[in-house]
Amino acid sequence: MALKLDVDFTSQDMEKSHELITHAQCVHIQLARHIVNELSNVEASTPAQPPATAL
Repeated sequence: MALKLDVDFTSQDMEKSHELITHAQCVHIQLARHIVNELSNVEASTPAQPPATAL
């Protein structure tokens, strides 16, 4: 079954689409930085454990 869409995509739509994509990329970068910072904080606050010895 084929789906046919008849859409009039204007330059204004294209500009808005570009703005949304740019915003999404910025949010993605900010989220990635936040995750890296959180992981760094956890790593820094976790005391170093000596390697486990086999029994």
